[in-house]
Amino acid sequence: MIYAASSVLREDWLAYVREGLGSFRAFELACAEPRVVVSAGELEALARLREKEGLRYSVHAPFRRLDVGSASESLQRRTEKLYRRSLEVAADVGAELVVMHPSMVGEGEWSALPARAQAALRAREKAAFERLGRRANALGVRIGVENMPRHRAARHAGWLHSLLEGFEGLALGVTVDVGHAQTCGIPPSLFLEEFAPRLFHVHAHDNSGQGDEHRAVGDGSIDWAPVARALVAADFRGLVADEALNLPAQLRGKERLLALLERAARARRTPDPSPRKAGGNSSPRRAKKLP
Repeated sequence: MIYAASSVLREDWLAYVREGLGSFRAFELACAEPRVVVSAGELEALARLREKEGLRYSVHAPFRRLDVGSASESLQRRTEKLYRRSLEVAADVGAELVVMHPSMVGEGEWSALPARAQAALRAREKAAFERLGRRANALGVRIGVENMPRHRAARHAGWLHSLLEGFEGLALGVTVDVGHAQTCGIPPSLFLEEFAPRLFHVHAHDNSGQGDEHRAVGDGSIDWAPVARALVAADFRGLVADEALNLPAQLRGKERLLALLERAARARRTPDPSPRKAGGNSSPRRAKKLP
């Protein structure tokens, strides 16, 4: 895996990348809200810098005041248009992946919807991602659909499983946001294990478990050792984008998580010296299935 710094909703991407070059070799370029406004000159400069320095990029599509499954036709179309623009920006700078949010419907609103309205929302969301997946394939970019924090209906693993079902031929996978899982009371390592076969991307940041504060890794309530073990077990080769709120906090997170990843990798390479009991079950432990 490669540790990346996130521009965290700033659009001065070039300045952010240049500032972080001494400490990071990968960057997530996060779109300001709710638009994608990046000049052609900046995109060209970012692409040149990527080639010169051997960098890796991802792009985070806008999401505030947007909803890809909205019953409002104008809002749904606007969301999909901005998601498509994010794919084009990613292709222009040579980014490998775009992070996108599923439907932003709240848990309370979702629960209050009649079954027909729920089915219609999921159908709109799925149809939009099928179109986006085909566009991503054409551009040579992948899409990582992100798990949502508490109070959103799409916070559960089952939501993402249902959304991605039948998309095996498209460039659609999962971005596991470790902090979001923590706000839902879901051990982030279980989310990583659940989606290991379709894990495209990871967001790292810490929080109190109640709010989505985007603290530095290790400055909150998350137990990061199981997260590191899950990433090593998955042999994850993608980007882990640190979404703490500034570069110094992201650098602290990088140092802490990389140390845990190195420890987890060493432990995995070291054979277990304890003898197995005769007749014991030698099959690996099955991961807990998330709802």
